[in-house]
Amino acid sequence: MYQGQSLLIATKHHKETVLAPLFQERLGIKQVIVPTIDTDQLGTFSGETCRKGSPLETARAKCLMAFEHSDANLVLASEGSFGPHPELFLVHSDEEWLLFMDRKNQLEIFVREVSFDTNFGGTVVANWNDLEGFIQKSQFPSHALVVKNSEIHPEIIDKGITDSKRLFEIVETYFSKGKQCYVETDMRAHLNPSRMKVIEQAGLALINKILSC
Repeated sequence: MYQGQSLLIATKHHKETVLAPLFQERLGIKQVIVPTIDTDQLGTFSGETCRKGSPLETARAKCLMAFEHSDANLVLASEGSFGPHPELFLVHSDEEWLLFMDRKNQLEIFVREVSFDTNFGGTVVANWNDLEGFIQKSQFPSHALVVKNSEIHPEIIDKGITDSKRLFEIVETYFSKGKQCYVETDMRAHLNPSRMKVIEQAGLALINKILSC
């Protein structure tokens, strides 16, 4: 049905690296287009912009943004949420929603993938022991970190930290002034390999659903 068609992937954080090959191989998509859109305006994990809608509503909004930049018929978007597992509340989980829209046939097909495979977390760091303990749990430096001056309503946010020297320099700026900081995992897909794997799993589930009668 979709053999030879073009697919828009509405992403700012390189999710096409895992999704494009799947849709090209399994659905016969000929061309993958990643339009230049700022999906961060719909919400950010680090707290600058709060997400107003549900994950599915946000994925739909991303699709509509992508359609504005192309006359392609197909678009794909995802949105993630992190926190307590829906059933096992003491365990963190990664919940990924993936939405496929077919404009010509007015179809919306979506899946929800929930996984325990996440490093999601954050902690107040008041000394170097606090930082070292969190680093070990967060899978740094393969998974990036974020440093903020406060967990709630932060005014200073340093994101995408994957280098130990940079991390220590940023944290030292707080310690040198007798202050603490808040360090958390960077959950943007291109800086979080664990999340990217879950998005890939969701992509496979979505393709199976698209191919299902």
